[in-house]
Amino acid sequence: MQIHDTKNSTTQTQTKRTTHTSATCEITALTVPTPLNNHRAVSMYTADDARTQNLPYNRRATELLLACGHSINTAEASPSTAAIGAAPPGGICGDAFVGRCHDDEVKDVWERVDFTVEEADPRAEWCDVARKQG
Repeated sequence: MQIHDTKNSTTQTQTKRTTHTSATCEITALTVPTPLNNHRAVSMYTADDARTQNLPYNRRATELLLACGHSINTAEASPSTAAIGAAPPGGICGDAFVGRCHDDEVKDVWERVDFTVEEADPRAEWCDVARKQG
């Protein structure tokens, strides 16, 4: 599912251009698979060069990050404190894509699972679960 801030995307052409400017993407873990969330992982995919390309701030995607318990405080980010799957400092710029999978290593299961438009809501129950330990 693609999340973009409609206030900052003026045309469909601009959206297409911004989603194809980077050969690689940054993957941010919104949830990790645990028994608490039925081994569901939710990830956000963004262009890793979004800031250097001056892509617009994406309020909706950043709100989703915050709802899942990520910090976007730039003072906290440094090479010694950055973690794999951590939120980019300052929030999300450009388009973001969100996907979900069922990932249970014990049962040797990995499969994509639907992620609906309604679930891209910071008030969704899965965001509350994402903030809990374990």
